[in-house]
Amino acid sequence: MVGTDIDPIALASAEMHAALDAHPTQIHFTDEAPNHWGARFDLVVANILEQPLRNLAQALRRAMCPTSLLLISGFTRPQAPALRVAYERTGLTLVRETHLDEWALLIFEQSPQK
Repeated sequence: MVGTDIDPIALASAEMHAALDAHPTQIHFTDEAPNHWGARFDLVVANILEQPLRNLAQALRRAMCPTSLLLISGFTRPQAPALRVAYERTGLTLVRETHLDEWALLIFEQSPQK
């Protein structure tokens, strides 16, 4: 399992919080791009603001295995349609959109042929 962020404070905080959890899976925290390891992740989750999500669309898709899922959140309902289009342009297919108050979550899958 890998956790990435460009902010060293966010990485340190994530490492501290992970150390508090009793879980058998080791998490590697790094500032590398999401696709640094190639297409190897069955599940990719990004909970950040709209513009960083737009900037990372290709990198997040390239980090996914052929039949994996991508969950993106951290943006509002009005921002969801543009993000949906941006991620569909990378070759991903929207599986579901859901909302909690003003926040949105988009779930995509990568088709095996992509």
